[in-house]
Amino acid sequence: HYPALKTLEHLEHTFLPQVSHYRFCKVMVDNIPRLRDEIKELSMSDLKDFLESIRKHSDKIGETAMKQ
Repeated sequence: HYPALKTLEHLEHTFLPQVSHYRFCKVMVDNIPRLRDEIKELSMSDLKDFLESIRKHSDKIGETAMKQ
């Protein structure tokens, strides 16, 4: 998700100011906060899934670590 956020930031601060006189630019600027929120929600969901997976397998991981 980091590359998507970096692309949005680059678009917002580098390219959109150069073409701000076009109408489509206003639409894109208005949609960037919504896109950021969607990416944030997706990344939080992925993180929660990852942590849940670790919690499920922590017994096996600990057991293997203790054997080694």
